[in-house]
Amino acid sequence: MKISVIIPNYNSGKFLEKCLNSVFNQSYDNFEVIVADGHSTDNSPEILKRFQQLHENLKVVYRVSKGTSDNINAGMKLAIGDIVGYLCADDTYEPNCLETVAEYFRQPIVQWVYGKSKIIDGEGKEIRKLVTKAKEALQKRYSYTALQCVDFIVQLTVFARRQFYQQVGEYNVNLKYGMDYEFCLRAGKESNPVFIDAYLANWRAHGESTSEKEHVAEAKQALGIQKRYSKWWFRPIQYCVYGLTVLLYWVMGKWKKECNVKS
Repeated sequence: MKISVIIPNYNSGKFLEKCLNSVFNQSYDNFEVIVADGHSTDNSPEILKRFQQLHENLKVVYRVSKGTSDNINAGMKLAIGDIVGYLCADDTYEPNCLETVAEYFRQPIVQWVYGKSKIIDGEGKEIRKLVTKAKEALQKRYSYTALQCVDFIVQLTVFARRQFYQQVGEYNVNLKYGMDYEFCLRAGKESNPVFIDAYLANWRAHGESTSEKEHVAEAKQALGIQKRYSKWWFRPIQYCVYGLTVLLYWVMGKWKKECNVKS
């Protein structure tokens, strides 16, 4: 059972090598890696060239893209694996991620899966453990109703059968944020996912990431996505989640500033 891992990249050379190593050092060996690069101007091309010389199962396509979703879609079109997933260039997989995922897909009824993920900083240290635990509480008790109100599925842990991905449709290129959330809402309409109670990956929160710099805009777009896929009576809960999300990021931002002043 071959797994295709798509990595969209644009100027993420600072973390790209760690990302690629986390994939090529997997305990499972039946996989391919497709990097869709939006003509990076940093050291990404040098890193990719070096990895191509070492790994024949790495394919790199350089292209003018409309953003992350467009790069993901381009990589998916080239994928030949039975199972597909995507990993942003600043994130990493846990060593047994692909082996664990492959084992679940040996059950024909499983169409897509998701698992647990840690949040790490730029140096790879785990942070925001309370946020992780809060998401895990919802992850373990999946319901489409809850997903319509809270984005609790971490994208980098999502894997799907290639045929199911094609059935659900490509990632929305018109969304700057939340394209993975919107995809999961569409996928959830077709089939309930299977939860893998194991840490599969690490999502990196750092100052250069879009979600860290533009969290209010991201939360607002998530609210718009929720409205598109739910009934009107969900609105009070959705607005509460939006307000709490903005407040949480404000508190975290203020705390960071105070820590920087003290240091």
